[in-house]
Amino acid sequence: MEGQLERNGAERAIGTVMTDEKGQVMRQNALALKRDLEASISEGGFTSVSVRELVRLISSFCSC
Repeated sequence: MEGQLERNGAERAIGTVMTDEKGQVMRQNALALKRDLEASISEGGFTSVSVRELVRLISSFCSC
């Protein structure tokens, strides 16, 4: 019985994401998040700059 409930829940969730208006909003939000993450990790993006600054800071503590 428990496996059946989990399967039904997964089926409903997939149906919502794929066909429902709520799913449309979820897909749009996921796409916006993907774009933000891609920008963040690209050269000159926030993550790229932060990692470079961290490496610079760590390097300043040792004579590597």
